[in-house]
Amino acid sequence: MKNYSNKSTHLMATALLALSIYSKAPDIYADNTNVAEKKQEKKIVIRRLRSPIEKTLEETIITDVKFEQVDVRDILNYLSEVTKVNIYFCEKNTEEKTNYLLTVYFEDISALGILEMLAMTNRFDYYIDKKFVWVGKRGDLIDQMKPVMRTYHPSGRDAKSLKGITVPFLSEKGTLAIIRDKNIIIIRDIPPVLKQIDDLFEKIH
Repeated sequence: MKNYSNKSTHLMATALLALSIYSKAPDIYADNTNVAEKKQEKKIVIRRLRSPIEKTLEETIITDVKFEQVDVRDILNYLSEVTKVNIYFCEKNTEEKTNYLLTVYFEDISALGILEMLAMTNRFDYYIDKKFVWVGKRGDLIDQMKPVMRTYHPSGRDAKSLKGITVPFLSEKGTLAIIRDKNIIIIRDIPPVLKQIDDLFEKIH
């Protein structure tokens, strides 16, 4: 068994669970039976379309892992490493970080099932788009998923040259425009993405 622990005394949200379920997309059955052919009943199975990320999370099974008093961010980082999916914790107030310490035991459960467990037992929400998985405190995540616009004035760098390293950060809601004569980059995206782009520009300037 893999065991991860953290003895921090910050705010604790404990959820001790031993789950052994697989998370599967529900099947929707459409009855194709003819009244005159009741004895030869036929059914058409229509499967719900899933994004590649959701499919990866569903097919990645976590076996025999225990976290003791570990912050939820570290659990999400672990899931990100195992699934190779970008999973981020969104915070409404980044200046006042709150630790959410959990004690959890995972046994034969999909990564998607773990996200659902966190949502059910700890009042977290998660949102899956084409490139990322966003997790946040219930209520806060809704606000964090609303796109806003921000203007960047890269000093000493050509705005067009920064496009290539900026676009991979954009979510499916994100857009980027460049005003070349003023050397301005205009980005419209959700706040967690803009925070990452802020950090990126600080490092390269």
